[in-house]
Amino acid sequence: KESLREYSRGIVGGLIFSLPLLYTMEVWWAGFQLGSVRILMMLACTSLLLLAYNSYAGVHHDETWAGVFIDSVEELGLALMVSASSLYMLGRIQPGDSVREVMGKTVVEALLIAIGISIGTSQVSREGDDGAKVPGKRPKDLLGIVSLSFCGALVLATNIAATEEVVVLALESTPRQLLAMVGVSLALCGLMLRFSDLMEGRHSPLSSRAGRTLMGVVLAYGVALVSSSGILYLLGRFDGMALTSMVAMTVVLAVPSSIGAAAGKILIR
Repeated sequence: KESLREYSRGIVGGLIFSLPLLYTMEVWWAGFQLGSVRILMMLACTSLLLLAYNSYAGVHHDETWAGVFIDSVEELGLALMVSASSLYMLGRIQPGDSVREVMGKTVVEALLIAIGISIGTSQVSREGDDGAKVPGKRPKDLLGIVSLSFCGALVLATNIAATEEVVVLALESTPRQLLAMVGVSLALCGLMLRFSDLMEGRHSPLSSRAGRTLMGVVLAYGVALVSSSGILYLLGRFDGMALTSMVAMTVVLAVPSSIGAAAGKILIR
């Protein structure tokens, strides 16, 4: 009964995060055109993100590595099932479609659904041995901070990366406009850090608040750039593009993803 409650809430969370993707034509086409290698890469990246996120915000407060692995596999499998059933309901996949086409569309949609399910299940109230509620662990190491930042960045970036607007904005923006986007992204990172306090912790290498904020801004924007370029590549947005166009697309997408990266620690209770 408890597991059913946990994953029911997870499915709701997954659908909330992924509904824009389910109703976006460019995502359907990206899934149709993806090669087998990129499908496998998406599955691998999603699995790593789930493992990293569940290590800090898993369903159970005393989770072991084996438990984290099992939770991640269950969430990924559930995401694939929800993705396939939703696409079938919407008529985007049919019984006569090829296996590669069905897998491509299902995996692309499942990327964000899986993260949403993981976030949703982690928000279920946990109780310790004494019955008290136990929050998710606060990351005190760089790996934990980066993991949560990647999850936050992808939640926002994945909903936008497949749209044509990213390409249009990148190709039509001037160098000054792109520099302005970089400045706005850095400012947004700094603003979000005041609320999420990404670099908080007694073990932080920088003791001053200004130093932690500066380090957090650099880290969050770096994660935003890497996650943005990664999802654009996996969705085929870089195919046939010049290097300058790829950089411009990354900068454009990094504006929203930088918000998610800076607010990554909000994703745990």
